[in-house]
Amino acid sequence: MSLGRTLLVIPASSRAWQWPDHVAVPVLDAPHVTTVLAWPATSRSPAVAALVAAASRAHDVDPARAG
Repeated sequence: MSLGRTLLVIPASSRAWQWPDHVAVPVLDAPHVTTVLAWPATSRSPAVAALVAAASRAHDVDPARAG
């Protein structure tokens, strides 16, 4: 039997893309997560540079870190 409901745990930063008919409920007891990026110092990859820049911007605006 299906209840027609789905549960998804995603970062708070994704709320900007949330549809109006969805509900966001903070998970206050979840542990903080640390993500580490590493790449060779000699890398000149535009894709790696874009990933690092995007991760840096996401870190700067993470609402979980604001409080």
